[in-house]
Formats: sequence, structure tokens, C-alpha cells
Amino acid sequence: MQTIVVIWDQLGQEPLSFFTTQDQRFLGLNRIYINTWTEDPAEEAKQALLTSLMYDDEGHCKQSPQDTFPVEAARQGAAVVICGFLP
Repeated sequence: MQTIVVIWDQLGQEPLSFFTTQDQRFLGLNRIYINTWTEDPAEEAKQALLTSLMYDDEGHCKQSPQDTFPVEAARQGAAVVICGFLP
């Protein structure tokens, strides 16, 4: 499985955070932000998927974000995607 580095962006409300994952579904979520207004059903589906990958039913984060970019993972060829939450 390919390692993926996710840059989690909350547009200045919180500092950027980072995590690595093996979940290949994140590859299709580059530049997807939860709470983005859209009328596109495909975009809404991607936001819903991102929400389900990031948060459990009680709203707790499923991932373990870190404050520093995982440089070694990127050096070893990990894909890098950015996604996040619009406040």
C-alpha cells in the first residue's frame, strides 16, 4: 500500500496539521474541504467521505494529526494531499 501524507487545513482557524495514512481513499480527496458550498453531487459525496474518514459519529477525530510535516514519508515517495474543514 502506498503511504499518503495528508495536510489538514482549517484556513487559519488552527495551524496546519499533518498525518500519514494507508487509506487510498484520501487520494481522491485532494483539495476537498468539508463545509464547502456546492450543488455538485459528486463534490458533496467527496465531502461526506472526507467527513467519515476524519470523524466518528460523536464528532471525534479518527486520525492522529501532528504539528510537523512527515518529511521522511515524503522523501520515501508518499503521495501528498491537502484537504480540510472550512470554519
